Amino acid sequence: MRAARWGNVRRHRDRRGLIAAALAATLVLFGGGWPRTDPIAGAAPATWPDAHEANAAIGRGVEIVTELDAVPGSEFIDVEVAADVAVAGGFRSVRLPVPFTRYLEPDGTVDPAFLAAVEDELAVLTDHGLTVVVSCSCTIESIDAFGALWAQLAPALADQPPSVYFELANEPVWHGTDSPVIPDFGADNILHAADWNQAVATVLPTVRASNPERIVVVTGPDLSFPQAVPELVLPDDDRHLIVTFHQYQPLQFTHQGAGWLPGSDAWLGTTWSGTAAEIDTLAGTMEAAVCWAAQHDRPLFLGEFGSLATGGLASRVAWTETVARMAEAEGISWTYFELSSDGFGIWDRHVGAWRTELYEALMPPVDDPMAPWAACAGTPTTTAPAGTASTTPAAAATVTPTFTG
Repeated sequence: MRAARWGNVRRHRDRRGLIAAALAATLVLFGGGWPRTDPIAGAAPATWPDAHEANAAIGRGVEIVTELDAVPGSEFIDVEVAADVAVAGGFRSVRLPVPFTRYLEPDGTVDPAFLAAVEDELAVLTDHGLTVVVSCSCTIESIDAFGALWAQLAPALADQPPSVYFELANEPVWHGTDSPVIPDFGADNILHAADWNQAVATVLPTVRASNPERIVVVTGPDLSFPQAVPELVLPDDDRHLIVTFHQYQPLQFTHQGAGWLPGSDAWLGTTWSGTAAEIDTLAGTMEAAVCWAAQHDRPLFLGEFGSLATGGLASRVAWTETVARMAEAEGISWTYFELSSDGFGIWDRHVGAWRTELYEALMPPVDDPMAPWAACAGTPTTTAPAGTASTTPAAAATVTPTFTG
């Protein structure tokens, strides 16, 4: 059954010309527009980049939910269409959630047909010139099991081009537990700092055995909230790492009426207009992460941010534009969550057109950059390999992402 299902994905590439032509006509018909910039030129790395170069290659991106992550009744988009839309919109990168642990065989191995389908989707995306962050949308049964999973995935995907990055886990949680009432960081299913740092220390050497220079994306603990980034512990001598976090604050605005979040109906009607107080509060949630990254010479990637349609269009546009420009001001790459769902999406898959106001909040017709805003004490320094001194200002080693092409 699984093999038959994933055989359908393997046929997607044969339909490329037909889908691309249909999409082009649809976008023109509905005023979707074509890219203002070339997302391919200089975007996806062809040789192994360092972490800062790799982060610049993410630039402005978008998350896509394809058949790989689909469950009965869920919304997803054909990978060919998603790739065409992302390129048409001027995005440099996509984040691709992949639920590998959902497709484990009884002996703990990943279903080979599912792995083949993942490789096919990656081929579609990289053939479009996109940088791809493969995010393991996985639950963790134990740290040993997490290591065993990546002991399979890393060699299986080792032949992927340098433009494919591995994200170890999305918002890491233990297997078999209910979702927490966010932001109850005391919930017992969340991997807190001690357990998550142990998991990273276990898995990274496993990945490096077959992918010594692959860009690996590592989140902080506590459901990837930015406040937890400074608790992350990484090996000093691995300079092919990008640190990621997610931004959905204030949750009362972004998740009002979320069906999966108990009590969120009470938040309906919450607005966000971008007042000085609101922006200061938003900055306060991210500042510690920005300063930690500067001090440790680690590039930052905002892997998810978005708000539900229940928040009202004007507020959503104001919040989305503010978060995107704040990230860019500090050299943080981003992928918006997400492309085509009814709740968060910026592209209406039903009519084949951008939700223009939201799209332009991310990809403005005329860029108006925000000045750097984080107030970090001290002079940042690079983290030297073990046994050597570290005296070089981090700024000298940093490649700041550009967001206009």
